[in-house]
Amino acid sequence: MFSKKSLSALCVCAAIVSAAGVNAATDTTLTVKGTFVPAACTPELSNSGVVDYGSMNNSVLGKPISGSTLVQLGKKSITLTVSCDAATSVGIVAKDNRASSKVEISSSAYIADYIPGQNMSTESAAFGLGTVNDMKIGAYSVTAMKDGLTADGAAVDMIVKNTGSANSSWENANSGALYYSDATRIVTVAETGKTTPMLFKDLVMPLDIVSAVQDNGVLGAGTKIELDGNATLSLVYL
Repeated sequence: MFSKKSLSALCVCAAIVSAAGVNAATDTTLTVKGTFVPAACTPELSNSGVVDYGSMNNSVLGKPISGSTLVQLGKKSITLTVSCDAATSVGIVAKDNRASSKVEISSSAYIADYIPGQNMSTESAAFGLGTVNDMKIGAYSVTAMKDGLTADGAAVDMIVKNTGSANSSWENANSGALYYSDATRIVTVAETGKTTPMLFKDLVMPLDIVSAVQDNGVLGAGTKIELDGNATLSLVYL
C-alpha cells in the first residue's frame, strides 16, 4: 500500500511540471559582472611639502641693474614620491592655488636658471607667490628633474603631454619638465628611450622650485613681505 501511494504522488508531480512547461519562456539571461579597480596610489612631498626661503632683510630686494626686472631668489629642491599598491601608469599635474597673484612673466621679467643656463618666461608655467598691500609679489616655477628620477628603483626617462593642445602626444622631457600652473601638462615616466607611459609601483621625482619677486621699490622698502605660494599636485591615472 505504501508503495502505491508513493508512486501515485510522483505521477501527479510529473504531470504538474509537464503542464507548466507548455507556457514556459524559451530563453533566459546570462549576466557577466566584475569590477576592475585602479591601483591605489599616494603622492607625498618631502619636508611636508614646504619650500622655505627663510627670513631675509627687505634690502636684498633692491631693483636689479641688469637681466630680469625681477629679483631672483634662487632654487630650492623638494622630492615627490608616488607609492602604488600595484603597478600602474599614473602621471602628475599641478594646479596653482594662487594663480591670480602671479606677476606677468616675459622676456624681460623672467625667472632665471629654472634649469641651469636657461631662463623661464613661459606664462603658463608661472605660479603665484601671493600679494602684499594688493601688489603681486612674484612668481615661481616647478620643474621635474631627470637627475635622481627613478621608477621602482631604476633610472627612467621623463615624458610630458600638454592636454591643452589639440592632438598633443607624449614627448621626451629629460632636460627638465616644467609643470603648467593650470594642470594642463601631465608629467610621468617611460622606459629609457621610449615615450610611452610605463607601469610602476614606486616613483621618485625630484622637483626644483625657482622663485623671483618684484623689487622693494614696487612692494615697499618698509613692508614685511611674506611669500604665500600654494599649489596642488594631483595624480592622473593614464
